[in-house]
Amino acid sequence: MALTRQLEELQLLQCSLLPGELLTFLDDEIWTSLLAIYPDIVDTPHISISEARFQVKLDNVQVSFEVELPRLYPSAQPVISVKGDIARDEQERWQAIVKDQIQELDGSEYVLSPQFTTIFTLPNN
Repeated sequence: MALTRQLEELQLLQCSLLPGELLTFLDDEIWTSLLAIYPDIVDTPHISISEARFQVKLDNVQVSFEVELPRLYPSAQPVISVKGDIARDEQERWQAIVKDQIQELDGSEYVLSPQFTTIFTLPNN
């Protein structure tokens, strides 16, 4: 069930991206392949794949977000890191914004989407 749940949320996140937003898997081509055939994939416990690691970024914005979706998701929370060519204080500010957003979404059915992408619409100053 965990694999199906992960793919469901990844597909929802992918479909909720606005123009200029991009979701890219970082480590494993398998996630791109699995997402391409979802929902026709059957969740089987013997499939051993790495955690989903992906980046969400917006054109013309120096900040991007790297997400690690644990194998036990949604029982375990995703790890979201702020990346980019930005000053440390700016990175800390964005990390605080991400933390606040995740806390607001805690307990909701879908932590990552579509609300996750609204982080990009926050003021950039």
